[in-house]
Amino acid sequence: MDDLFETIGVVGGVLMVAGLVVSLMAWGGMDERMPTQVAPRRFARYPIAAGTLLLAIAAVGLIVPD
Repeated sequence: MDDLFETIGVVGGVLMVAGLVVSLMAWGGMDERMPTQVAPRRFARYPIAAGTLLLAIAAVGLIVPD
């Protein structure tokens, strides 16, 4: 069962990194200057929120005993 929570934690981490990459790409208004090449900053919310939720689930699953 711990493998499942570790996998959930890894997926949550990947989503967090993806959200941060989208946010950094939009740094300095680049998403407004190049709207077809760079995703808007508001799209970074979803992977960051999903990643945070998955990391919380994984942490609780790994901390709480079976």
